[in-house]
Formats: sequence, structure tokens, C-alpha cells
Amino acid sequence: AGDPELLLVDIREPHEVAHGHAEGALLLPMNSIPQALSQLPTDRRLVVYCAAGVRSHSVTHWLRQQGYDDAWSLAGSVHALIETGATTLVRPVRAGR
Repeated sequence: AGDPELLLVDIREPHEVAHGHAEGALLLPMNSIPQALSQLPTDRRLVVYCAAGVRSHSVTHWLRQQGYDDAWSLAGSVHALIETGATTLVRPVRAGR
């Protein structure tokens, strides 16, 4: 998680991310990826994750077609992050708290 060459990309929807996300992850819902390509660096490994792995696999395949050769789908998705403890999940702070 502390690797500067790696960028976690959380493609879950806002209502899913509200339950917590990987600290430092770029939060881009799946359907916004085509419009957000300029936000994705081409010089870093992209590790895409979602809730179960289906969406991240599809997005990773699409990213590779767009020239992001170092894009990967995280095996086990968000559950792998929780189980391994490799990345701290944080709950976004709501206004007024």
C-alpha cells in the first residue's frame, strides 16, 4: 500500500464507498472511468478493485485496451484488503460529525 509506483483505484459506486475504502485509493465509479482517463497516471501500476471482482476485471481489461498495460484487477477485491490488513479501510467523515 505504501508503494509510490502503485495506485489503488476503487471503482465502486458512492453508496458502496460510504462503508469504507482503501486509504489513498483513487475513487472513480466504474461508469466514470472513460471520462476520467486523464486522472489515471500512465507511469504507475493501477490496481483496480470493486466489491466482488467482476467489475474490476472488466475495467482492467478495458484499461489495457486503452494502453494502460500495467493495470491489474485485485484478486479478492475489497475483501482481500480487509482480510490481509494490507491497507487500512477508512470511513469517510460526514459533514457535521
